[in-house]
Amino acid sequence: MQSFFALPRRRFRGKVRFITLALVAFLSACRMPIVIQGEGFIFGAESSAIYQDGYVLEINEDFQQTFWPVPAPSHYFESWNAICKGGDFLECPLELTEEAWGQDREVPLDATFLPGYAGPLQLIDYQYFWNELSRTLTIPVDSIQLIGGDPSAALRAFVAPPGMSLVVAGRRVGDNFEFQLPVSQYTADEFWLFLSTLDEEGTLATVGSEFGNDDYMNPVTDFKPHSKNSPWTNVLVGCATANDVHSLCSMETLPYVGAVTDSPTLQDVMHRVVVSHGWMGQRFANVLKQLPPEMLKMFRGVTAIVIGSEVRPSFFTPLTSAIHIDPQDLWLTPAERNTIDWEPDFRSGFGAALNFIPASTYLAGSNYAWYSSSSYPEGYTRGMSDIIWPLGYVLIHELAHANDYIHPAITPDASGTRTPLDYYFLLNGQDASTSLANTYPLNSDLLYRVGNVLFQGAEASADILSLSGDAIGNEFAADSANAFYAYSNIYEDTASLVEEVLMRYFFGLNKMQAFVDVPISAEPVCTEYTVRWGSVNRAAVPQIKERARLVLSTILGEADVSKYLDAVPEQTKLQTGIGLCESLPLLSAGPLQDTRLAGQYRDLKNFPRRMANHERAHKEHRSLQARRKAVEERHQR
Repeated sequence: MQSFFALPRRRFRGKVRFITLALVAFLSACRMPIVIQGEGFIFGAESSAIYQDGYVLEINEDFQQTFWPVPAPSHYFESWNAICKGGDFLECPLELTEEAWGQDREVPLDATFLPGYAGPLQLIDYQYFWNELSRTLTIPVDSIQLIGGDPSAALRAFVAPPGMSLVVAGRRVGDNFEFQLPVSQYTADEFWLFLSTLDEEGTLATVGSEFGNDDYMNPVTDFKPHSKNSPWTNVLVGCATANDVHSLCSMETLPYVGAVTDSPTLQDVMHRVVVSHGWMGQRFANVLKQLPPEMLKMFRGVTAIVIGSEVRPSFFTPLTSAIHIDPQDLWLTPAERNTIDWEPDFRSGFGAALNFIPASTYLAGSNYAWYSSSSYPEGYTRGMSDIIWPLGYVLIHELAHANDYIHPAITPDASGTRTPLDYYFLLNGQDASTSLANTYPLNSDLLYRVGNVLFQGAEASADILSLSGDAIGNEFAADSANAFYAYSNIYEDTASLVEEVLMRYFFGLNKMQAFVDVPISAEPVCTEYTVRWGSVNRAAVPQIKERARLVLSTILGEADVSKYLDAVPEQTKLQTGIGLCESLPLLSAGPLQDTRLAGQYRDLKNFPRRMANHERAHKEHRSLQARRKAVEERHQR
């Protein structure tokens, strides 16, 4: 390919000009190949064509073609390299010699796109309508909630299924964008909008429906696969950290673990691990070696495990089917601890005005099974025994979510071009949580309202502000949840049941749920956490046991889950009216054995904050389901 550039003191016979976002070419008897660097394509205005892999434009006499560089979602346009060096939106002269003018020569326009767009442009929401007869997808312009854009700039609209194997440009018709969908393997519901325009800072960028993962993770460039021998080394980071629907990977690219094997090994799991720091992957492997081998089967419902210094809290997203692990439960040395971002969650004030604390923890005998990672003094070095149980707890909880969305009975058949997001919608309503809510629903409206305050940040009403620990405990006892966090949503109800039963089965630990008084002092001692209601091993209560049986059978893929349920001892009650540290020893008629960490009970005050943070992560990833449900309801009307 021969290039012609502008040279000083020569006669211009043609030129390329940017008009807003448009490049208008006036060249005669020339072929113009458009070369694409990075993620993006060229949009032809007159032909409505999408040129994704390069295009040679035949420019005849008196022919004019207008085209725009269109970054892929989450990318932005940098420059026309060969002509407008620096990427300025300016008139850029292109000179051709007399000799070149009369020949069939190629003039390259090298469009460069860069990933990781983090500017102000954001697509918040939109509505769409589908006409099956004409195969027209219509999106009202006034339904598009786009922020951070330049209102005077042209707006390009496209739709595509996850993975962008098919891109359809939109046509502005009155107050709508219309998309003529070709007959394909995709349904209308599988096409997602993305928009390309100038943002308010002058950058040409493209945005689609995002998942919010950038709030919890480092940039993609900071991650790397733990195993260099993984069959998915080249795609793992991009698939695991995808932040919009168009970046998702299909089952052909990164399948569920359970689609590859029904009995995952340690190596199978480690081949799916992505880390921000090398020590995290090695430590994770060391912990897995010490966990019960039976736990490995719970990884069947994931595509990847992401461990990053900025992941806070641990969460699972069905949009990529990856679990994201907060490394606070992995560090041993002060140096490792210092690589972790410990920024507190902004929801730390949720429920601060209430008269009680819903305290939940695991016990080994009458002692706390472990302490919060932040409770350790500066410079402290932990041992492996300090992190096995807390990481086991995190894994059981998040893997319960994973296997709730796609059960072991389904994963072996997951294949082809479908993405985790496709399965997310395809299996909507078939999850264990929906079955639990329909079969054994929780009934306390009051507790759901309190949960909305503590975990969602809702304003507390007067009656909630007046609630005592006794009153909330009695209300809880009359319903059939095993943990107060169940009143966050049906998914946490399910995960809490699975978690309590399996923590007992695998580790012999007992779940405590109590409601205690809020301490008066800023530096409270344990006697200030007066127990108003408390229970241990609540999952053994008959009606709660049946709720656990229902979800365990689906999530573990086992018809008979009696061995897990039978491992949970009978429920015992905490003595009320005394401090929690005084009540716990009465469970085994012995004193607290481990008092290494002064002020260990202060962490109870942080329980609502930790749970609110966890709920925030999961709520972000359920927002797309709510949008799709609303669309389905409109279609039914």
